Amino acid sequence: MTKMGPQATQYGFRHDPMDFVKNGRSVPAALVRAQVFATRQTGDGEILEKHVAEILAKQRPDGTFGDKADDTGRSLDWLAVAGVRADGPEFRRGFEAMMRQRREEAAAGKGNDYGQEGLMLVPINGLRAACMTDLKRTPEVRATLRWLNAHPDVWLDKTCPWGATFVLKSLWYGRDVEDTGPGIRAALAWIAQNMNDSGCVRYWDPYAVAGAVGLIDTPEARAILERQMPMLLRGQWDDGGWGDNKRDVQTLDVFRALKTHGLLDKLRGLPSLPPDWEVVRSIPAPEGDLGWMTWQSGRLWMLVWGDGEIVGISPDDGAVVKRLKLADVWPCGIGQWEGKLAVVQGGDKKRVLKVDPDTGAVEAEFPIPFVADPMCAAMVNGKLWIADSWFFPGWVVDPARPDRVPKGSPDEGLDQSFRLEPYLAGTCPNGFAAMEDGVWHTDYFARTMFKSGPDGRLADWAERPFGGWPPDIAWDGRNLWALDAPNRRICVIRKSATAPVVTRPQPKPSGSAVSGPAPASAPAAAPAMPDYSKLSLKGNGHEQGSFTLTIQAVARLFGREADYNDLSTPCRATASPRPSTRAKTARPGGTWTAAFRAWRWTRSQRLWACE
Repeated sequence: MTKMGPQATQYGFRHDPMDFVKNGRSVPAALVRAQVFATRQTGDGEILEKHVAEILAKQRPDGTFGDKADDTGRSLDWLAVAGVRADGPEFRRGFEAMMRQRREEAAAGKGNDYGQEGLMLVPINGLRAACMTDLKRTPEVRATLRWLNAHPDVWLDKTCPWGATFVLKSLWYGRDVEDTGPGIRAALAWIAQNMNDSGCVRYWDPYAVAGAVGLIDTPEARAILERQMPMLLRGQWDDGGWGDNKRDVQTLDVFRALKTHGLLDKLRGLPSLPPDWEVVRSIPAPEGDLGWMTWQSGRLWMLVWGDGEIVGISPDDGAVVKRLKLADVWPCGIGQWEGKLAVVQGGDKKRVLKVDPDTGAVEAEFPIPFVADPMCAAMVNGKLWIADSWFFPGWVVDPARPDRVPKGSPDEGLDQSFRLEPYLAGTCPNGFAAMEDGVWHTDYFARTMFKSGPDGRLADWAERPFGGWPPDIAWDGRNLWALDAPNRRICVIRKSATAPVVTRPQPKPSGSAVSGPAPASAPAAAPAMPDYSKLSLKGNGHEQGSFTLTIQAVARLFGREADYNDLSTPCRATASPRPSTRAKTARPGGTWTAAFRAWRWTRSQRLWACE
């Protein structure tokens, strides 16, 4: 294997991105051609006109696009990205309606997107849309830009995985009407200081980071983008782009970033990044809608979502050799717990059960009411890691100390001292595979796989071995297994002989769930972290608890469009429905976790429908 540092750029694209530019017939392809390369192909006009018409079809007679200012702002943002001018009647009516909605929300005591009471600020999505047009010269937009420029500590702290990057884009677009330089510089410095070896920033969407710094033509922004390049190269699709969802500007953002900072031609001229994985052998996957995978008692174990059953799978031929179905338990994730199965339950009784895989007997129970949307779990050095699909990445607790857990509730506010964040090289884990020297996890934001070392830093990384979404994974003590959902097989995979590996000259001293606490004499790490002592599901607009942003993330996962403005219409899959893991906090259209699970098998078969 070739040794390389975390930010090495000795390799270029695996797939020529210009193939996407030349051959793509999607909305993202048309936008890339128009806005990055100032060119157009036959049919691009019709593609974009249809896209704009679909957005405008949702506009109500009063100018709104939804019940909240943020809903209207989001549609305005899509229109602005599509190149719609602010002097068009629909855009202008939409902006005025959004501000009217925001005034009504403020009068009703609802906070704004930035966590501040009593301030009449333009919502984040609407702000970015306005700043991309001549509406940035309006008094309310200029006042919002001035406030954001003066308070980067607030919006870097309070917003969701996308919010701060939206603000940064707005400051850049609006720099000709207000002096936003100080806010831009402060944000870039904060991102650079908080970015880890994998190119990720805390719980933020790393592609949103690339989109923000890809606009900003400064050396500081370029340096940040270069640190993300190994991750972005691994996230590229085989058509040369980075996703084809017409409501998701990820591909446009990456192309713009590459062009802005002069990296497109440079990377095209370098040797292609070698494959990270090779398949050693495979076994057929069982029938059913399969979910998280783990290893115990000489078997692979997976969930069958349709009936809540846990199946034990022979590693020799894929035969189902054991079936477990716990009474009054609907699992929403599984993992391993000291030689037993860890079965994660959501809904009204959130807990992790320690289950004997041979008998199905429950040997222990650990309540987890503090987890908003529990997924999988893993025992790492005596601590339970629990992935949370709402407050990602999740939580670290000691099963021997049920009295020492995050205080509060997901709906009212949580003690954040138990966050999983310091132990992971990525952002949002979808599955764990704990080894002796670290933990592999699949990441559903970065769309890659990361291995976190004993110090919580990047130890290794890899592409999605089968394309599409990072798979479910399990470690049997010798081999790494991965689910190839589109081809209904489970494979033993290993790093290919030519795959680059990460080398680091000096580890970061810190506590880790793998290595245990750092010695008392070790210097404490000092990243510039905002104060996350409290986090609440009762967020507004683009705060962490926003359901509408969850829908945005879901659309990115599916690679398909979703009607975010009609949240009363449930998204559904043709596979068997799953019960909500957050039954107490009802959300229109099902839950993030249910939608995420539905994607697993059905996406490759194009069975997902969001109507």
